[in-house]
Amino acid sequence: MDAVAEAREIVRQGRFAEASRRLESLSTARLGASAALLKAAICAAIGDCDQAESLAVQVLRSKLLSDLDRSAGEFTLSRVAAASGDRRKEIDHLQRSLTSAERSGDLERVGWAQLRLLTLVDPANADVCASSMSRLRRTVSCAGDPSLTTALHLVAADLEGMRGLLAKSQRHVVLAQSILNRYPNVWLSGWAENTLLALSLVQCDVPAAVEHGNAALALGLESGAAAVIRHSYANLGRLRYTTGDFPLALNYLRQAFEMTQENGEAAYAIMDSMARVSMAQGQLSEAEKLTAWVAGGGRDPIWTGGYIYRHSLLTRAEILGRLAGREAEARECLSKVLEYAQRCGDTLLQDSALLLAEETRQVDTREGHPLSVSPRPTRHPTPDSAIAYERALMCRLLTSGEDQAASRHFERAIRLARAVSNRPAEGDVERSWGERRGEARPELPAFRAQSAALQDFASLLMHAGRPELLATGLIAIIQTTDCIT
Repeated sequence: MDAVAEAREIVRQGRFAEASRRLESLSTARLGASAALLKAAICAAIGDCDQAESLAVQVLRSKLLSDLDRSAGEFTLSRVAAASGDRRKEIDHLQRSLTSAERSGDLERVGWAQLRLLTLVDPANADVCASSMSRLRRTVSCAGDPSLTTALHLVAADLEGMRGLLAKSQRHVVLAQSILNRYPNVWLSGWAENTLLALSLVQCDVPAAVEHGNAALALGLESGAAAVIRHSYANLGRLRYTTGDFPLALNYLRQAFEMTQENGEAAYAIMDSMARVSMAQGQLSEAEKLTAWVAGGGRDPIWTGGYIYRHSLLTRAEILGRLAGREAEARECLSKVLEYAQRCGDTLLQDSALLLAEETRQVDTREGHPLSVSPRPTRHPTPDSAIAYERALMCRLLTSGEDQAASRHFERAIRLARAVSNRPAEGDVERSWGERRGEARPELPAFRAQSAALQDFASLLMHAGRPELLATGLIAIIQTTDCIT
């Protein structure tokens, strides 16, 4: 088997760095069109976008190129455009790749182009999303390629996760990993672990996040896939932010940022995480500057409303709400977040924004704004959303002067935050209390009413699958209801 054939087989195993080394000794000038395009695809995968673009553009100049090769070249240019954050250019190249692939009759190539195009469909357009997914599933079924089938499940997992449908997302990852057990692919395995890491972070499952994070980074480094490595560093940074290790969080985030282009969506996502770290450290001016840069990238309609943009707006709203004189801007940001979240079906974001708006309104009552209705529990309860819910109730009760009732919600929020090792959330609860009553540690009443105990039990039902939350909650109930001596 010659070096090109070996490299092609290694690529099918998701080992891009090793495939690149196999082709190093070959002169680019002597490579045929297919081999040159293979090298371009490998360069794009390992993050050498300049070389990838140069090779692909050079080959695509040929008028004698086959439809299959033309599709491969356009697909590589789409990955280069994606890395630079140019979504319009990415879509143009993908559509050209799809057209050429359909003319060639290669269903595998058709499937990869359709797969990437699916990730760029506006989630608010439900009919287009449904038809795109249906068409892709038919293509993948007919192609019968294990890697393409695995990637379909992983894309579906990411899309479901972005809508807050965590259980569905998890099921798609499990299906993907069952295929990978039979048809190993290092790149796709790293992608799967990164998705599980992200899901663990949403659910504040720190032990699982550490396990998946270490696995994702190891697989990314083994594969050489720049996207997997970058996502691993970024997600590990978010994990260390959650546990309160801010220097290590910034170290991971900077490593991830070094692997991005300044105007790409990946860079904006990393900067949003950096802004949260700065906010947790009390560096609000620095945090505001970071979110202003991200918000400034949202002038293109293709970019605005995207997952990263709308979540970064929530971060910005939080920061502006803590800066004196910027409350009106914070409310404007929250309005945009709610609009985008509702349009895209992002229920987790919508619930988070509603709870933040509720807390913000309690501050505004000092300026004559009316009290809103009582906060409602979120539709997809996670530890973070439960903490935010308890904090919003605490703020409402403090504003109306019901300090004893508010202290129970303070206690419950702090207990939840500590049980899942969420240091920023714990700090936010204490800060919210301190801003309204001047003390971060309220005196809790010795006797708890029956209604308070029932509220405690009700809150436990939201976390029936989390033993650590159930244990700490039950211990607190036993202690405060004088059930033991």
